[in-house]
Formats: sequence, structure tokens, C-alpha cells
Amino acid sequence: MDLTAVALMVYETKKAEQWESWIELTLDNMVPAGSTGDRYVQVCSRQMVGLLVFVYAKQAHAPMISESDTAISVVGAMGLVGNKGAVCGRLKMY
Repeated sequence: MDLTAVALMVYETKKAEQWESWIELTLDNMVPAGSTGDRYVQVCSRQMVGLLVFVYAKQAHAPMISESDTAISVVGAMGLVGNKGAVCGRLKMY
């Protein structure tokens, strides 16, 4: 994880894309062959420097999910630098 001053100001998405790919590959490998309703779909995701949140749901449940949202709270230097803070995701189901 690059935590240099430049990296803290500019969010790098390359690592997030790698994590997303690995997570989805793992989830796909957990689904029995021919079981499409058991597949997982991404509901939302959010990144803040070294923090990354992905929210997944089974495809069969996806139509019941609404109001998905993500937020970050940057509390680093002057409220601008993402070296401290939080990342969260929320959703409404059913």
C-alpha cells in the first residue's frame, strides 16, 4: 500500500480493481455449477486510500435491495488528506 504524501491526496484505484477481481473470482468459485440464483452481485463499493469496502448480495436478493449508498469520513490533515478516517456502506433490504 502506497502511503506517500502524493498517494494520500490522490486515490489510486488499481489496487481496488485487483481486490474486486479477486473477491468476485472467489465468490464465483463458491457457486455450484448451474446455480444462477446463488451468484453474488456487487451492491456498492467505496475507497479511501488504504480503506476499501465492497458490499455484495446474492443475485436472488438483489431486486429487494434499495437505497444503497457509501460514504467516507476524511479526518486527516485539514480534513483533506485520507490518512485517517472511515469508509462505510449501507443499504435497505426488503
